[in-house]
Amino acid sequence: MAYPVWHGIGFHHPESGYFCGIFPQKDGVKLGFKFGVLLTDPQSVLEGAGKQVRYVIVKDGKDIRADVIKKLILAAISLPQGREVKVGLIRDSKP
Repeated sequence: MAYPVWHGIGFHHPESGYFCGIFPQKDGVKLGFKFGVLLTDPQSVLEGAGKQVRYVIVKDGKDIRADVIKKLILAAISLPQGREVKVGLIRDSKP
């Protein structure tokens, strides 16, 4: 789905709903994961300090780590269904 106001394209999964979007920037592209804070990131590719969204930032073609991005996408669509459930997981994970 296109998001003209956000200048991006969002991706939805039939069971998970909206899970990520691609946002072109002047100097690259951001792949944003709506509930990225819940994703395991052993390669430390996710950036951001917000309450839930995390980004993979690609500034050059050689920055594309297809294997890592694929794992993040699969993990994002494997999160529990429903926004409130995911928000609850975020809330419960705080110290």
